[in-house]
Amino acid sequence: MKSLPGALAISATGLLMTLLPSIFFVVVGLGVLNGVFLCQSATIGSIARTVSEGRSLATGIYYLSYYCGGAAGSWLAGLAFEGWGWSGSVATIALFQGIAATIVLFVWRERGAEAIRN
Repeated sequence: MKSLPGALAISATGLLMTLLPSIFFVVVGLGVLNGVFLCQSATIGSIARTVSEGRSLATGIYYLSYYCGGAAGSWLAGLAFEGWGWSGSVATIALFQGIAATIVLFVWRERGAEAIRN
C-alpha cells in the first residue's frame, strides 16, 4: 500500500494541472490524471496479498465499490460542473481523492492485513 498515497498525489497533480489556462498543461494534466489507475492496481495487489480466504469475494466487493463510487462521483462532479463550471468539478474530484488518501493513511494502515483476515 506504500504506492497508493503516491498514486493519489500524482493523480491530484494532474487534476490541478487542468485548471491552468494553457492547453498544453491541460493535456499533460489529463495524462497525469491517469495516475488513478495506479491506485486501482495497488489496491487489487493489496487484496491479493492480504486476503487469505474469500479472495474472489473481496475482489468482487472492491470492484462493486469501485464502479458504484465512480458512478456516484461522476454524477456529483457533473452537478458541480453545472453549478460552478470546471473548477467545481475539480474541487469535487479533489475532495474524493482527499477522502481516499485519508482512508489509506489513517484507516487502512492502522488496521492493515490483520483486520482484513479477521
